[in-house]
Amino acid sequence: MKILFMTSRDITHPEWAGGDVYHFEVSRRLAHDGNCVTMLCSRYDGCRDQEKIDGIQIIRIRGGILRALSNFLFYRKYLKRGQDIIVEEAEGPAGPLFAFLYAKEPVVIMWHQLGRTIYFNQFSYPIAVSLLVMEKIYVALARKCQIIVPSNERAFEFINIGFPKEKVNVVSPAFALRKDANHGGEKTFDKPYFLILGKLRRYKAYHHAVRALKLLRDEHENCILVIAGRRGEEKYCKELEKLIAKCNLQDSVIIKPNVNENEKATLLSNARALIVTSPIEGFSIVSVEANSLGVPVIATNGVPNEVIANGFNGIKYRFGDIENLANAMSKMLHDDALREKLSANSIESSHRFSWNSSAKTFKEVLQKVLKQTPHKQW
Repeated sequence: MKILFMTSRDITHPEWAGGDVYHFEVSRRLAHDGNCVTMLCSRYDGCRDQEKIDGIQIIRIRGGILRALSNFLFYRKYLKRGQDIIVEEAEGPAGPLFAFLYAKEPVVIMWHQLGRTIYFNQFSYPIAVSLLVMEKIYVALARKCQIIVPSNERAFEFINIGFPKEKVNVVSPAFALRKDANHGGEKTFDKPYFLILGKLRRYKAYHHAVRALKLLRDEHENCILVIAGRRGEEKYCKELEKLIAKCNLQDSVIIKPNVNENEKATLLSNARALIVTSPIEGFSIVSVEANSLGVPVIATNGVPNEVIANGFNGIKYRFGDIENLANAMSKMLHDDALREKLSANSIESSHRFSWNSSAKTFKEVLQKVLKQTPHKQW
């Protein structure tokens, strides 16, 4: 197949996120399987306009709010009628790309989750409402397309808003992190610590974990919180730093920006638990990465149950419930039997996910769409 991915960012972009990892891991396996894979994504400072990475032909064009228009113009000039199928990312900095309105090829939409929850936890009310209106328009127009979602919970949401069940396909992500024999024994911090991994963005709600830590420290718990990941939004980073100072937690909250994969594995291996505080996750790759190292996850109810099940490989709590988050952290500090059980189950749980399996299922969805599409008359 000749496959065109229209995505927000490729894996080299300084602001890459979990969804970009998903696209890359699937794309490179499709390319290695003999398919011709092109990825049309956003340009960034210092990048090359075109290059080949792991079998994928990367093409970078103008991003920002005009990305949808840039996509249309580039496709019309250079890519029109040159593909068998298009995979369009439905969210991200580019916003909806609406390729299915003009492309001659069949379009499959890669949709990690609906944006409503993110919009109202990330942006001001007027902007959130505007984005929600755009999403509703996109949803109404996109119902004719096959979509790929990362989890069963997200699939149910799309079916509930009117997508036919036969058009909703679940292809779970996986993880690439591997435990080095030395990681588990390396010294990290003198106190037991909880770990947050990810880009610092407002909707991720890392400030909830800071407030929960404050409750624990008020009870004289001897633990710290490590927030590792790219700084992301500078305004939110400064607000987070102000909150840390206000709570007098400068010696108890450590922010480690731009950790590499080895540092990430070491931090995960030695953490009491990974904490995921965001209101919604399409899947949560980082949770599976933690589980693969035997580390339980304390996660909101926004993380799909098929990824983190309460009492099996982690502890779930209602988004925004700071007291219950603090209680879960306390259990990870004191209930050794519970933590050992969750740890053992975590490793078992992570074995369910594999990028090779994901790419195989992804390819089957694309082949199904092509079989259902009338032969091209060009």
